[in-house]
Amino acid sequence: MAGRLCGRRAVLAETPAPPPQAIPVSEAATSRDRRTDRGQGPLRRKIIADLARVKYALCMNNTPHQSRLRIGRHSIAGQVYHVTIATRGRIAFFADLRNARTTVLTLRAASDLGDAETLAYVLMPEHLHWLMTLGPHRPLHRVVHAFKSVSAHRVGQPVWQRSFHDHALRSDEDCVAAARYIIANPVRRGLVERVGDYPHWDAVWI
Repeated sequence: MAGRLCGRRAVLAETPAPPPQAIPVSEAATSRDRRTDRGQGPLRRKIIADLARVKYALCMNNTPHQSRLRIGRHSIAGQVYHVTIATRGRIAFFADLRNARTTVLTLRAASDLGDAETLAYVLMPEHLHWLMTLGPHRPLHRVVHAFKSVSAHRVGQPVWQRSFHDHALRSDEDCVAAARYIIANPVRRGLVERVGDYPHWDAVWI
């Protein structure tokens, strides 16, 4: 399956150096983004525990809402998905730094639990783009629901729209192109002049 090849090692192997048309990236900004994890160990462990509890609850309680989310969706372990989740009412919850960093920690906790390997993401003020390889244990709709539930709990209020959009990628070329598109969102929106100037993003080959 092509999706299985589009993981961390494949991306690194296919992109040994940024191509001529690649988006410029500031090492300082990327380092600043990752430094926010320092000193966050206790919070991250709490978030992981929250995700584990939500995952268990979802297994025990299949709600009608969850059934609706599954309509037309086929989850494949090892498949790469581009998931887009918008905030309710398109409210810019993540213009607040604390909300944004807590949500990013929740995203990374999903990788710690083996639910998904994050290849790239950008957290915009009112939506999230998440490029990930689905793990072997949970279907996509449950992984996304658990992330939304825990991140909203940590922010302290309802944050997300009920629905989400997902697109299954089918080749390494699609994967790398999608990641470049994702991390360029703040530039296209005019929030920053360079990708590296925006704090809430990451990609595996950087």
